[in-house]
Amino acid sequence: MKATLIGFSEEMIEAIHQGRKTQTRRPVQMDKSGRILACRYGEAGDLLRIRGSLITLDITDVRVERLQSITNADAEAEGVEPELVCCQRPGKECCGLPDAGYVGGFRQWWASLYGEYSWDENPWVWVISFRRIEK
Repeated sequence: MKATLIGFSEEMIEAIHQGRKTQTRRPVQMDKSGRILACRYGEAGDLLRIRGSLITLDITDVRVERLQSITNADAEAEGVEPELVCCQRPGKECCGLPDAGYVGGFRQWWASLYGEYSWDENPWVWVISFRRIEK
């Protein structure tokens, strides 16, 4: 079992504290021939220590997939808020309809981290599931 440092924003650390975040996606690294390299964050059974925090996470699963393959349930497990869709009716402000759901919220979060068009590139990502170790 190994322990690896990983960074999260304050918002995502709070989501972990609240039990809303149990997954993270990170871009994969590839070698020159285009083969995916091993996940640098570890494998099931390894630990993640959050930089600047006392939180330790137990990795429960690691898999690789295309970014846009994320399900609504997985996007919710990422700890993001659902995207709110605004009404187009005259005299109405944003109705707060969660039509785009958690995937829409995750898409916005991803773009804020990796750039406006990063979602459209649909990169390969590591999907790391974890549980918080209570001390």
